[in-house]
Amino acid sequence: MIDRIADNAHNTRLTGYLQSTQTRMRETQLSISTGKSAQRFADIADQARLLTATRHESRVLEERLVQDRIGVDRLTAMSGALEGVGNVVERLRALTVQRLSGAAGKEVPLASEIDSMLQEIAGRLNVSLDGRHLFAGSRTGTAPIDMPASVSSAADLANVFVGDTQHLAIRIDDGATLEVPLTADDFVPLLETMADLKAAHQAGDVQALQTGLAALTGHVAEVAAHRGTLGVETARLESITEGHAAELDYLTQVVSRIEDTDLPSAMTRLAQDRTTLEAAYATIAQLGRLSLADYLR
Repeated sequence: MIDRIADNAHNTRLTGYLQSTQTRMRETQLSISTGKSAQRFADIADQARLLTATRHESRVLEERLVQDRIGVDRLTAMSGALEGVGNVVERLRALTVQRLSGAAGKEVPLASEIDSMLQEIAGRLNVSLDGRHLFAGSRTGTAPIDMPASVSSAADLANVFVGDTQHLAIRIDDGATLEVPLTADDFVPLLETMADLKAAHQAGDVQALQTGLAALTGHVAEVAAHRGTLGVETARLESITEGHAAELDYLTQVVSRIEDTDLPSAMTRLAQDRTTLEAAYATIAQLGRLSLADYLR
């Protein structure tokens, strides 16, 4: 009987290569399914420290971006509120001009209009975002303007501001903050001018009405200046936010290059290993079919 033989050494090498290829294929398949090029830090020992540091900095930047965007939202809401205040003052200024236009001016319902406008401005200055009153200083849980139900003169507004004068501070970086030098207290003079205008209208005091009109013109400019300041600070914070976002995007790419699977390369590698594996199986099968007669030829 002729025994079937094979090159044992060659067979052993092929078997070892077969096993290593199978292991590599399993790792590649896992890499493709998870999207991660390595499952353990040991697999990327040369880059593990960089990956850990980059992940930490990314988390810090993510938190900072959240705060940046909250800050932008607050400044935008404040600017919108001031736009509303400015519109009210402009309307009141136009009504006051009408009131001063001869005898017909006495028919202008200035008193009732001022009552309505006082409430409207109070509503604007009491604006809140996420439960935080933006013009209240540090007393963000309380609406800063407590408007009396009835206002006859500026004296009725003595205690209208119930916040404090601590300015809004927005953290923009390590050890750096952006301060908004503005609270509802800055608009109390405007409210007092409006109350005095109402009293002047009801008393028929033309000189006081003219004084009030001049004061309103100044208040229009003040509101515009405050909006300009908010606009500058908003643009500055948006620029900082964009910078932080760009930095986070870069760090995300660094992390991705280290730990994410390069799918095209992984698929190519898997296909090559599969071809190699099939060839190895075919070779082992062929060696297993060799006989002594085949070997002696």
